[in-house]
Amino acid sequence: MINILNLKKALFLILIVLFACGPSAEEKAKIQKAREDSIRFATENATKLRFEKKLALTEELKNAVLTKEKQENRLSYLKGELEVQKDKLTEIKQPQFLRTPGEREQQIRTQVMTIEQAEKDIKEIKDEIGKTEVKISELKIELKNYE
Repeated sequence: MINILNLKKALFLILIVLFACGPSAEEKAKIQKAREDSIRFATENATKLRFEKKLALTEELKNAVLTKEKQENRLSYLKGELEVQKDKLTEIKQPQFLRTPGEREQQIRTQVMTIEQAEKDIKEIKDEIGKTEVKISELKIELKNYE
C-alpha cells in the first residue's frame, strides 16, 4: 500500500514538474503566430467591410443625385405646364361667339381645378426635392467618416 502511495506521489510530482515548466518555445511560437494571424485577419476583414460600406454609400449618393436631377426636371416641366394652363384660363375667360354664360363658368371651374392640381403637384415635387437634398447631405456627411 505504501508503494502504491509513493508511486502516486512520484507520478504527481512528475506531472507538476512537467506542467510547471510551461509551454515549450515551439508552442509559444505557435501561439504567437495564431495571435498574429487572428489580428491580421481581423484587420483585413475590418478594412474590407469599411471599403464595402464606403462603396455602398457612394452608390447611394450617386443614385440620390440622379433622383434629384429627375425631380428638378419634373418640376421644370410642371411649372411650364402650369403656365400653359394659366394662359388657357385667360383665354377661356375671354368672350367667345355662341358660348353660353353657363358653359363659360363650367370651363372656368374645370380649368381652375386643373391649375390647382398642377400647383399641388408642384408643391409635392418641391417637398420630394427637399427630402432628397436632406438625404444627399446626410450621405455626404456619412461618407466623410470613411475617408
